[in-house]
Amino acid sequence: GYQSVDYLDFEARLGGKEAMPEYSNALGVFDGIFLREAAEILIDTKTPYTAHLITATTHSPWQIPADATRPFKKKRANTFHYLDQSIEAFIQAFREKSPSFEETLFVIVADHTSVLYGKSIMERIRVPLFFYSPKLETVQAGWKPHPNHYASQVDIIPTILQLIDGNHSYSGMGNSLLSEERPDAGAISSNRYESLYLKDDYALRYSPFASAGEDIQLFSIHNGKIIENDISKNHKDVVEKLKREYFSLYETSSRLANEKRFIPVSGTHSRGNESADVSDLTK
Repeated sequence: GYQSVDYLDFEARLGGKEAMPEYSNALGVFDGIFLREAAEILIDTKTPYTAHLITATTHSPWQIPADATRPFKKKRANTFHYLDQSIEAFIQAFREKSPSFEETLFVIVADHTSVLYGKSIMERIRVPLFFYSPKLETVQAGWKPHPNHYASQVDIIPTILQLIDGNHSYSGMGNSLLSEERPDAGAISSNRYESLYLKDDYALRYSPFASAGEDIQLFSIHNGKIIENDISKNHKDVVEKLKREYFSLYETSSRLANEKRFIPVSGTHSRGNESADVSDLTK
């Protein structure tokens, strides 16, 4: 049910093919220009909507417009600075021009990490996640924190649904990050070679391409850091428990994907406040 807006649509808005070298790189339209045009499109939309925008500048080849400010020595750091400014301008445009700004929810999240501050495992799998709306500032003090709970992208939609008035049917995985009670669930982070399953004070690493007997490792988590010292031999009960949970989640996600039930299908999602807009901004 989505209406997509692609590179060619932006090309038409920006003056044609000849103008695009100034506005884009190999990955697409520069974030600032892209979000500026996207804001104009969305602000002119008169009905409630959900918008999903994917930025691309903070990625190799790390290019930003020639006139963009460059306060850092490192090329990559300047692309993140540029993205920050682009998102700020995007939200400011809504603040100044959109009559529904007070009813708009902005969600900013990364799909994966890239430039790191350190070399630890946890540093390699952390991604930023922000929920912003003027209305949230008045209610956030009442939310119960879950400092030892690990979350991932699958928890975003359930959290959004809790923030929107009305009753909602949801058929995917994940839990709202604003639930009163801490869900008894871990979080999975994977790449093409291995997966990590984080829960409580442990991180289970599953490496399907490793040698027999070395495919499963168990690490402890202390002060927010994964200690890379395999303790699986001394905690066999924990290993078996986390293995069952990990493979159950993996199998469930595969089944939901095959049945196309990761997100609510048309007709299963109702809203009590039809004036509320949702902008889901994904990097």
